[in-house]
Amino acid sequence: MVLSHPTPDTPPSPTTSAPIEPPPPAPEPVIADFAADLERAVLDAENPEAHRQAVEQVLFFYRRAFGENPVGQNEDITAALLGANPQRLAFLPHGSAAIANGQLVDPWGTPYWFHSLSGQQMEIRSAGPDRELFTPDDVGEGGEPEKPRE
Repeated sequence: MVLSHPTPDTPPSPTTSAPIEPPPPAPEPVIADFAADLERAVLDAENPEAHRQAVEQVLFFYRRAFGENPVGQNEDITAALLGANPQRLAFLPHGSAAIANGQLVDPWGTPYWFHSLSGQQMEIRSAGPDRELFTPDDVGEGGEPEKPRE
């Protein structure tokens, strides 16, 4: 590449331009050996509470790898479990039937509600068969939390 001679007011500029190459694609996540087993535990759960506990188990393995829970809303947590994390380690396979529209869903197809209690504890709540959060049929632990203020 040949550069033109700069003047005090102008920087050097190339007289010929080389094509700009796009950046390489991000590496694919590495699927954890146990990801299929974790997915199977979620999908084969015998009842809604077992399903919720299986999701809790997936988060347990994430905590083991990273020292704390993923953060954010359901879609952020799901993305982290699918490999959008520092090690690009997937705890569930892409295309899992436990995920709809980028969110982990309960047996009724409703996104789970995640509430971080600390870096080590996460409340996981299913809206239950009525598909509305914070009603008596919800599936979760810790009693009925206050309904979030609007």
